[in-house]
Amino acid sequence: MFILEFLEAALHYAENEGINGLYMLAANDGGLLKNLGFEKVNEDQIPSKIKEDEDVKNHLQKNLPIFLKKAGKNRKQ
Repeated sequence: MFILEFLEAALHYAENEGINGLYMLAANDGGLLKNLGFEKVNEDQIPSKIKEDEDVKNHLQKNLPIFLKKAGKNRKQ
């Protein structure tokens, strides 16, 4: 599954670059993201710098979920 390989590569890259966390915009309940260790976050948990992004603003206006994977958190198998 290409998307799974892409997400795992992105997570690996972020960890190697010292990125503290990755936010992902989802169109549904995020089952795949949850399996990779992402957790659904509330709007008030998202840093204002990220909420300023137009894609994030539009996503929030549509009440779609946003997920976070914190750095150093082991991936679920």
